[in-house]
Amino acid sequence: MVRRSLLVAAVGFAVCLTAATSGAVPACKVGEELVGDKCMVLCPAGTVRLKQPPFTCMSTAPVLTCKAGEEVVGDKCRAVCPAGTVRLKEPPFTCISTAPVLTCKAGEEVVGDKCRAVCPTGTVRSKEPPFTCISTAPVLTCKAGEEVVGDKCRAVCPAGTTRLKQPQFTCISTAPINRCKAGDEPVGDKCRPVCATGQTRKQDGTCGPP
Repeated sequence: MVRRSLLVAAVGFAVCLTAATSGAVPACKVGEELVGDKCMVLCPAGTVRLKQPPFTCMSTAPVLTCKAGEEVVGDKCRAVCPAGTVRLKEPPFTCISTAPVLTCKAGEEVVGDKCRAVCPTGTVRSKEPPFTCISTAPVLTCKAGEEVVGDKCRAVCPAGTTRLKQPQFTCISTAPINRCKAGDEPVGDKCRPVCATGQTRKQDGTCGPP
């Protein structure tokens, strides 16, 4: 009777032990491993798992010491992103603007934080403020008494004249136009009576025989 009781007790203990151990170990998926009593994603290459909770993966690479104005990004020191930008969390870790995207009109393009007119043909926009359009043509060297006008060297306009900004680039007088009364005509910078028939205008502005 005693032997039978001991046998029953032993069998019961074995059943309980099997039940306790069979359901406690979870089956991990591919790419996971058993850590403590849970399945966790395998640590990526170049990292190792902490042996104590929270069992996180930490880098085995040496700690970088960056210069002022730099920060550790991935495995390198990179310049801190300027104000108004944020760094991408994936390679190439570039800094991108946080400003809203501008929608420009036809004939315009986004330059810095504004819409600006597209540079005309034969010019290119400078990469630094004020982002002006500069000519790509070779620089002309003109002779004395000439100046660069458009894409050519032209004679400097004489005193009292100014150059038109149109394609002809001709020189025109800057003197006011005299409006003479009937019977007068402009002579130099004055209005003088028209010379009588048979007379001509002299250099001093008076009329006389030819």
